[in-house]
Amino acid sequence: MPEREQLQEMLEQAAMLIERGWTKGALARAAGGSEVPPESSEAACWCASGAIRRVGGREYFFELCRALSKATTYNVIPLWNDSQDNSAVVAVALRKAKAYV
Repeated sequence: MPEREQLQEMLEQAAMLIERGWTKGALARAAGGSEVPPESSEAACWCASGAIRRVGGREYFFELCRALSKATTYNVIPLWNDSQDNSAVVAVALRKAKAYV
């Protein structure tokens, strides 16, 4: 699979994580609400950056965040994530970001 398609698939996977569970103020949280690393097996919900980190690792994190930044017109993804009212907006933006990779 070409790199562009791989990046688009990562953004789709990040959107699906957000649909499973979304948070604000932390990259990821366990079911009980405590902060955990986004890669943790205990993670139950993620912010947009945390979901991107989980699926793209360090290798693709900045590239995927740049695409989301273009889709949202926000330069600071954590601020954008935390200003949203629901997970659907975040998931849709992650899918929209596929056009920018």
